[in-house]
Amino acid sequence: MLLVQVRENELGLSRLGLIVPKRFIPLSVDRNLMKRLVREWFRLRQVALKGRDVLVRVSGPREVGKGLGEELDRLGLPK
Repeated sequence: MLLVQVRENELGLSRLGLIVPKRFIPLSVDRNLMKRLVREWFRLRQVALKGRDVLVRVSGPREVGKGLGEELDRLGLPK
């Protein structure tokens, strides 16, 4: 499961925070893949997210990479 928190900031630029605990994704290769996929998703939407902080947290076991981009897109954040 992914939890995403978005908060306005006063900087005029967007920032990303990632929390991918070892407890839910034990292999470092899988954790790093998850982080790379989320960073790429964020990079493609960084201009639309201007002035917001985005925190993405893995809060339960999940398949790495399967439907991650689609799951993030369903949140209704700007593209």
